[in-house]
Amino acid sequence: MQDPQGGGHHRVLQRGGPAGGAGGSTVRRPGPHHVERWVDGHGLRMAAPPPPPVHRSGQAALWEGTHRIDANLTLESAHGHTPGSAVLRLASGSDRAVFVGDLLYSPVQILEPSCNSCFDEDAERAAASRRSVLERAADEGELVVPAHFGGAGAVEVRRDGSKFAITRWAAYA
Repeated sequence: MQDPQGGGHHRVLQRGGPAGGAGGSTVRRPGPHHVERWVDGHGLRMAAPPPPPVHRSGQAALWEGTHRIDANLTLESAHGHTPGSAVLRLASGSDRAVFVGDLLYSPVQILEPSCNSCFDEDAERAAASRRSVLERAADEGELVVPAHFGGAGAVEVRRDGSKFAITRWAAYA
């Protein structure tokens, strides 16, 4: 979808003052794949900027790399799809799952992690992130929970030589 203001597919809107925070900006992609990222003087920090009063009061956590939410939930950066992309890992007893969000758009990407979608902003990093997530899922028996596989549910994966294979589909109950 073209930017209605004629700026191509992306536009950057600057925000300043009390509403946007000092030095902050919002990156927007118009249309159904709208993306917002909060940026400060040190670079990208997180998706969907916290309202400045929430951030200043310490109620929002800015993180890079990994962030432990609690004993069972951890966020991990998954670079390449869009700035700030992450996966959410769940560990409860011996059960494991990884919620991959936009990192996987199609089951084909399990079989061929280097197959990128048109929405990946950095194809090489997105493919590397997919491979890394799938390696851990296969090695640790994590259930892969995609956001975009139409009605398929979650999936168990295994290594198949240097590639991956689908062990079984786990329907959503």
